[in-house]
Formats: sequence, C-alpha cells, structure tokens
Amino acid sequence: MAGALDLLNVNISQCEATERGGGISASPGASLVITASAFTRCRAGIGAVAAVCLANSGGASGGAIALHGARATIGGSYFEDTSAGCSGGAIACSLLSTLTIANATHIEAVFAQRGDGGALHVASGCEATCVS
Repeated sequence: MAGALDLLNVNISQCEATERGGGISASPGASLVITASAFTRCRAGIGAVAAVCLANSGGASGGAIALHGARATIGGSYFEDTSAGCSGGAIACSLLSTLTIANATHIEAVFAQRGDGGALHVASGCEATCVS
C-alpha cells in the first residue's frame, strides 16, 4: 500500500535533510496533497560535493520537497528561504513523478548551490504542470 499525506494550513519550518527533501521526501507510490501551507528555511544536502551533483542521483535535492516516483499536488502554498545542495531549491521532481502546482503558489528566495533549478528542478521522467 502506497503512502498518502494531505496537508492543509500547515507550516513546516527550519528543517534539514542530509540527502533529499528537507521538509518532505516522497518515495515511489506516495501521494501528497498540500494546500495553503508554508515551507520556510528548509534545507537538503547543503555542502554537497560537486561529484554528488554530477552523478545525478537525486541526492542533495529538493530543499522543501523531493519527489521520487511520487505524485504531488501543491496549491496556494508558500516557499521561502529554502535551498538544496544540488538541484531544486524548493522542489525537486524526478523519475516517474507527477507534480501539479496550482492556485498562486508563491516561491521566494530559494536557491540550488551546485546544480539546476534554483526554485524547481524537473528531471527527466517527471511530468509537471502549473495552472492558475
């Protein structure tokens, strides 16, 4: 049975992961629905060496949220001051994942230290949609 997480009006702050998903890391088959929530000062893999980023392993990615084979719908939420050592300062979406961002989700002051996608990183195999 795959895991599921629904968040409504939740604040996730000052969290850190050594690998991926400083706030939330969603594994294959997981489903996330995040509405009207905030992610602030979340970090993933800060200080990662360049070799980790070049290996494209998905490590040190997704300062707030990392999706790896998972589905996520994010609406009306706020990401501020989140960062990743490699890719996706706020959100990293990788292999076989589906990401939908809707309803004026706000992303501000985020960065990726050594990789791609200061705010969002959509890797090969990720299907991403943004709607207003």
